[in-house]
Amino acid sequence: MALTNKLSAIGDAIREKTGTTDLLKLDEMPTAIANISGGGKYAPRHISFYKYKGTELNDEIVNLDTNNITDMSDMFYLCNYLITLDLLNFDTKLVTTMNGMFYNCSKLRTLEGLPNFNTSLVSNMANMFYGCENLTSLDVSNFNTSNVTTMSYMFCNCKALTSLDLSNFNTSLVSNMAY
Repeated sequence: MALTNKLSAIGDAIREKTGTTDLLKLDEMPTAIANISGGGKYAPRHISFYKYKGTELNDEIVNLDTNNITDMSDMFYLCNYLITLDLLNFDTKLVTTMNGMFYNCSKLRTLEGLPNFNTSLVSNMANMFYGCENLTSLDVSNFNTSNVTTMSYMFCNCKALTSLDLSNFNTSLVSNMAY
């Protein structure tokens, strides 16, 4: 599904859930999503902050219900102004893909909450941290990668990375680990 269609579907769900027909502005969508209580058929399966221009998103995502999210691909795609991101409250137990999740978050220096990620169902981690050139460390030591089949470009262009523990990575199913 194209990004435009995904955003339209999210907008329709927000309008129906809140009982309004008002047009949603793109820059207000993260707040509107965060204000909707989860559950029911309107619980989103995918959320994206595509090209968000702020330096932090913590206020917008601190109460974001990610219980039913199955797809975190491109979630912070091209959020190249973000400097800090706190994902401590993210529930990732149903997520099956994290492809491009932090793609080209080039100014990102602090990424909190990764040790709490439940990645047991994830099969695709390609491009996950691609272009995160200002991150000096990533704590992925608790990632369960037993179902991952592709990790291509996962850490590509992470130029400042000086600390990365992959000792717990199970790559037995990985068929693509390029770059």
